[in-house]
Amino acid sequence: MSTRRQRSRKNQPAEPPPAVESDLSVFAGRVAAEKARRRDDQRAKREAKRHAEDLARLVAAKDVAAGAVKRLRGRDGVTAAQRTEADAAYRNALAAVVAVETGQAPAWAVVPTEPDPEDPTPPGDVDDPADAPEIPQTEVATEA
Repeated sequence: MSTRRQRSRKNQPAEPPPAVESDLSVFAGRVAAEKARRRDDQRAKREAKRHAEDLARLVAAKDVAAGAVKRLRGRDGVTAAQRTEADAAYRNALAAVVAVETGQAPAWAVVPTEPDPEDPTPPGDVDDPADAPEIPQTEVATEA
């Protein structure tokens, strides 16, 4: 037979679970936090590697442009247009390097203008004579 103590426990409602988390749930939380930290670390490493590769690629392009400028300066018979083009290429490459290093384009960098998306003709295209700029006509005095 059961004792009185056992009978009284059976008749009482079940006790609520303890408010303290079990060791297993604490461990699971720590494991999940560790996984998240590792994932964030890996993401940061990938981003840093990509940034370094981009910077190295841009520095190499800048060095090539600088070499072209130096070669053109040392040669005779180079047109001003060639020198201007090489200087512009170097400035653009340098601006790209500065933008990646600092996170913003330098104030002296040339900002390319976006063409009007609704205009089907490329800039500078004057196929239609009606679109050509007017040239003022002057009267020429001829002596007879």
